Amino acid sequence: MKKFLCVFIALFFLGCTSSVSTCIETNNEGIFIQTQRGKNLNLKFQNPSLLASNLEYKLQNALKAQGFSFDKSKKADFELLLNLVDFRRLSYAQRVSGSNVSFFYSPFMRIDYDFEVENYYIMQANIAIIDTLTKEIQKTSLIARTDYLAASDTSKGILEDKIVAQILSFFYVK
Repeated sequence: MKKFLCVFIALFFLGCTSSVSTCIETNNEGIFIQTQRGKNLNLKFQNPSLLASNLEYKLQNALKAQGFSFDKSKKADFELLLNLVDFRRLSYAQRVSGSNVSFFYSPFMRIDYDFEVENYYIMQANIAIIDTLTKEIQKTSLIARTDYLAASDTSKGILEDKIVAQILSFFYVK
């Protein structure tokens, strides 16, 4: 019992001295752009996370399929700034218990609780769309997540497709 108590106290203090993980707070706003087919876009993609990603390629192809062009010799009607911030695996565990368990057992009896564990991947991208004619800037942060844990490359491809679909939904093409 003393060994268990010593190990518990050591782990407690070890947990208190470890570094604190950081998080990013994002401001999400809706983006609504009414436009026509044939508008020229300039896409600027940054990848500070240094991930091997097909996001830029997928987005360009999807926008071309919607009728946009990427002609560098012409002045752009819209400028898209896309920043791939992060792609990571997360795990979340929560103890599932009910009030009826503690009603039937005293506090000194051993009770086995069930744990609900959720594993998933998330991808975060920040986007700003600038209308070069009016100089209006619309921006948002997109966080896409998988429903379950799959292979890393598979999840990355699925989340890239989800982000591309969301960016396409910002444009109301007449």
